[in-house]
Amino acid sequence: TVDRIALALNVQHGEWSFNESDMPVNLKYSIAFMAGASARYAFSKRSSILLNANTNKLNINGNFTIVTQTLNNGNQQPSQVKTFALVGTEQRLLLQLGYQHIFGENEKMNFFVEGGANVTMAKFVKNQINVNGLVMDLTYVYNPYTGSTYQNKYLTGVGTGVFAGLGANVNLGSKWLV
Repeated sequence: TVDRIALALNVQHGEWSFNESDMPVNLKYSIAFMAGASARYAFSKRSSILLNANTNKLNINGNFTIVTQTLNNGNQQPSQVKTFALVGTEQRLLLQLGYQHIFGENEKMNFFVEGGANVTMAKFVKNQINVNGLVMDLTYVYNPYTGSTYQNKYLTGVGTGVFAGLGANVNLGSKWLV
């Protein structure tokens, strides 16, 4: 097989390394927007069951390093640490089912507490590196036994937990509630 990273770095096979100390740093999420829906079923003026469903798409950027050590006329040159870009994207679906209780008898503003179960489903969309113009999709897996490459198609996961919140309901009139 061809060492495409060595070619991109303009070094020989075995003259570059990547280990735990080269893992991504300075990871930053881009601004993301969330869209969703919220519903409440009220048992009374103060108690209700709530259901929230939200989705978003997250993008992340960061850097990782590769160490090169070249041989020149049989002499080993000093190591060089080179930095390269990493980008990733994932989609999330967040579901919440819980209970909400509103405190107080004030018609204009009341505080509330809520809590319940939370389920987050994540789908991995993209994970790429760029080594001197060589863009590599990290979702591909190389099988050394068969010599074949395949792409993972179902990079998903589900996490469960609980949520809790405090807030205020502000009544702005007969038609508006914030």
